[in-house]
Amino acid sequence: MFFMKRVQFVAVPAVRRYRLPAFCWLAVFCCVSFCAWSRSPVGLGQAWGIDFRDGRSQVSPTLGTTPLVPAKIFPCFLAHFCLFEGEGSEMSMQSPVDLFFTQLERCEKELFEDTAFYVDYTRLSGRNIPEHSDMPQVRVIAGSFQGAWLLETALVTENEAGHHDRQQYFAKDNKIWEWRESSNSAVVAPFGDGRNMYGEWRLFENYGIAPYRALARDNGLPWPKLQELARNAPVLAPVTNEQLIGNMLANQGAYTTGPATEEVDGAACRVIRREGYDSIWVDPACGYAIRKRIIFQDQGKHKKTVVLNKDFREVRPGLYLPMEQEVTHYMTPELGKGPDQTGEPLYHFIYRVNEYQFGTLTESARKFFNMSPLAGTRVLDLKSNEAYTVGRDGGDPFSGPTALGMKRVRDRFIRALLMIIASFLILTSVWLKMRKAHKAS
Repeated sequence: MFFMKRVQFVAVPAVRRYRLPAFCWLAVFCCVSFCAWSRSPVGLGQAWGIDFRDGRSQVSPTLGTTPLVPAKIFPCFLAHFCLFEGEGSEMSMQSPVDLFFTQLERCEKELFEDTAFYVDYTRLSGRNIPEHSDMPQVRVIAGSFQGAWLLETALVTENEAGHHDRQQYFAKDNKIWEWRESSNSAVVAPFGDGRNMYGEWRLFENYGIAPYRALARDNGLPWPKLQELARNAPVLAPVTNEQLIGNMLANQGAYTTGPATEEVDGAACRVIRREGYDSIWVDPACGYAIRKRIIFQDQGKHKKTVVLNKDFREVRPGLYLPMEQEVTHYMTPELGKGPDQTGEPLYHFIYRVNEYQFGTLTESARKFFNMSPLAGTRVLDLKSNEAYTVGRDGGDPFSGPTALGMKRVRDRFIRALLMIIASFLILTSVWLKMRKAHKAS
């Protein structure tokens, strides 16, 4: 109704005053509609199958490849004059930098803090840019379900010892269980110790997001406390990674962008820069997903890290993640033997995602979180200061030595100690007798 009144208020007096032929009014209508089409709100444009980002018209990737027909121009004209105050209108008024930060914050929150998730990927690593398949491969499975967090790493091929050298990190109720297959041993520690629970989320870290805030929340550790611990504990260093969105927000005002676009992997990207530190190529057609990123050192003189993201999939409405990622780390002054080596390629990683699950997990994914220790596992519990061996398979890894037939190891230690003391006393007694006999003779 508001729109019709506005059209009557503007159009009817104009028609009465300027008696132009009908085709002239049609031409004016088409011109104004085209202007509205190029500047219409994002939300309404997507609703009609058209994506309008940064003043450029594109077919929305989530709505197919429907051609732009004149019938779709009128809704844009309507959007231009009605001036809706919805979410799409707000997005159209934001700068690309603000849109990028908003989307990245939303990505971290919706994927990690508000839902269960499961990810399965393979990591390849080597010192040179790989064009072959003989790089060491590690399979990583990680996720969160009903407050339990599990991270498992394993070699894809067996090592010389004949096993895959699996490692598991299980966090729940402010405790961490760390288990290694090679030694069949485990450590139970307070969650604040961190252990290596933070060592294999690099696929997400390289994208600028991480589950650390949700991980700390589910284990009763306030986020500021975890940040404080991370300043003094190297194992917690990923929490303070400057390329994560939570740490980037402190410098949001330093990021700028220009009107030009640059092509990355066939996509027209806006380049968001923090001069001397960070350059990010974001794809508006994929919800401002990061297609390329360069972290600099020495105030922009040398590269520190280069990230290339490929083959994006929409994992949640409007949120995209890469199925493949290539990362190159470069020499830093701390690692190099001289200033000439700074900026030289040091190590290369390839991440290939086998599966993403967010929200509702499959039955096989949920079984992954039913973690239980294996019989014969030697356990050192740092919380209770006890050591024991698991008596049989199954059960809660945090249930302690008295449950599930677990045998206390400390009793055997005491028995061994008593045997050593008894042996010492016997040998001492024999030596004294022999010495006394020698003096008598």
